[in-house]
Amino acid sequence: MDFEAFKRSVNLHLDGELDSASTVKFQKWVETDPRCGAILEREEKLRLLIRETLSKDKAPDTLRAGVLRDIRLSDRRSAHPKMDIPHNGQITDPHSK
Repeated sequence: MDFEAFKRSVNLHLDGELDSASTVKFQKWVETDPRCGAILEREEKLRLLIRETLSKDKAPDTLRAGVLRDIRLSDRRSAHPKMDIPHNGQITDPHSK
């Protein structure tokens, strides 16, 4: 892994998306190159700051409920692709019209 590849991998590492071999290479870079350690530390602090700042604002419960409803409807449509599920949640068989 070269330095540019390391910089591209920082967010992948923080998101837990690197495979085990890439994680080992990434950690070696952090341990042996002070620039890499500084970059990783800066990104970790930035993420923490963003999380702390944004966690003060909470989405309304009605928004959460609506998103969860839409997910359930989407799951139903995927499970029954030949059935029509309108937004009112009523399942109708298109062949029974």
